[in-house]
Amino acid sequence: MINKTKDIEIQEKVNLHLLKSDKFKTDLIGIYIKRPLKEKEASMNALLTRVLERGMKKYKTAQELNIHLDGLYGAILVSDVHKYGEKHVFQFKMQIPDKRYVPSNNIFLESIDTLNELINHPLIINNGFKDEYVEQEKKNLIQTIRSLKNDKASYAIRRCIECMCEGEPFKISQNGSIENIQEINGKDLYRYYREILKTSPIDICVIGNIDFDSVESVIRKNLKFDRESIISLERENIYKEIHQVQDVEEVMEVEQGKLTLGFRTNISYDSHDYEASVLFTTILGGGANSKLFNEIREEKSLSYYIYAKLEKHKSILLITAGINTKDKTQVVDLIKGNITKIQEGMITDEELSIAKKSIISSLESKSDYPNSFINYYYNQLLGSQVIDIEKLIKKYQAVTIEDIVSVSEVIELDTIHFIKGKEQVTANEN
Repeated sequence: MINKTKDIEIQEKVNLHLLKSDKFKTDLIGIYIKRPLKEKEASMNALLTRVLERGMKKYKTAQELNIHLDGLYGAILVSDVHKYGEKHVFQFKMQIPDKRYVPSNNIFLESIDTLNELINHPLIINNGFKDEYVEQEKKNLIQTIRSLKNDKASYAIRRCIECMCEGEPFKISQNGSIENIQEINGKDLYRYYREILKTSPIDICVIGNIDFDSVESVIRKNLKFDRESIISLERENIYKEIHQVQDVEEVMEVEQGKLTLGFRTNISYDSHDYEASVLFTTILGGGANSKLFNEIREEKSLSYYIYAKLEKHKSILLITAGINTKDKTQVVDLIKGNITKIQEGMITDEELSIAKKSIISSLESKSDYPNSFINYYYNQLLGSQVIDIEKLIKKYQAVTIEDIVSVSEVIELDTIHFIKGKEQVTANEN
């Protein structure tokens, strides 16, 4: 578990978060650069994280960088961009062995130098990123976007979100769009990158068996950012007046229909009702013990799979299922019927107990690995409240059936999205 934490602002809107734990054999450094989720920016951001890893002033090729990382006792360096609600966040992470296990007292300093090289000293030629790297990564990113369509279950969820959130930033894909990616060149990309380094809020998280004063000193001296007017990031709007439920159907070459229902929960992540909404989702469709799975999948054999999930920062509940096209209306009615059951208080003590155990087990496991915990911690930071796992577990333990009934009553169906497909198998054969 985490023994001690410390938070310091080391530059304007550059916040350092230190988390001490003697449980891990590795230290993990995460650098997060926050941006608003915008159509053109999303494409630039997604491309940037790929291009930055390709070459730096000191390590001009990926091969040179990998040789360097091997010399740091197999250090791991990754960069990507992630969508949290309507924020788009650069994530640079470096995992290194704790100095207790390697014959080097400078491994943390060397890791910070490497991250500084990656972020502040990219390979620049003629005032832009290397054209060869940019063009290669544009092709790779476009291929990634196109390949997402091959995973029909994930594609169906994305399409439901796009229909449901028309006119809202949450509609935008974290990978951007093919059209915008094709227009990017190395000079424009570098000009944009310099701007976001100067104007974006930045968080640096370090977790491990660390000495706070030493880590703070190393980072202050060796990881600096030019700062100008820092942007403010607006909080997501989670409320929407629904006059009529959208019912959208598409036809694709798939073997089974893909049904997704999108609901507005009307409960924010910092509400005292949030834990009850998570338990509601778990009881409804959170796994093999859920109401939807037991009735629609097991009892009636009407789905190949069915589950529910929450989009925490946007307060959206998504229920998705693989079904036969002819069963769409029946399955939609059964989903609505199970929500009605919960609204009427039809939750057993056993269902509540199983749901709580599942959530608590998941929370406890986050302390087993540095990356799992740092992801949990940063997600909490984005919500402007960091709750200790033990305290959060107590909040879940305190939720009652009445609390879950209460949150179920404010959930509203927004969109029904369905991809029709060929039906070569039946749910009974799965």
